[in-house]
Amino acid sequence: MTEDSPFGKLFENQRAFEEKYESDLLAEHTGRFALMCDGELFHVFDTDDAAIATGYRMRLEDGSFTSHRIGAPAARLGATFASM
Repeated sequence: MTEDSPFGKLFENQRAFEEKYESDLLAEHTGRFALMCDGELFHVFDTDDAAIATGYRMRLEDGSFTSHRIGAPAARLGATFASM
């Protein structure tokens, strides 16, 4: 699986969240949801639904975005996962 494939982008988001962002977000945002796209943090939301809706509305990378509960495993993957 390559980073250019839709699944590669989803795993890239997971790695980037865990390695670059999660530890900094834990102090102020535990329990909230981080929306990741293309290996970068897009925004932090109060609910998973708000993060996912924004990802779809913004058409982030054609659905290759992820929502991560801060302080917990990934909540949901974007459209690529949902369409399987």
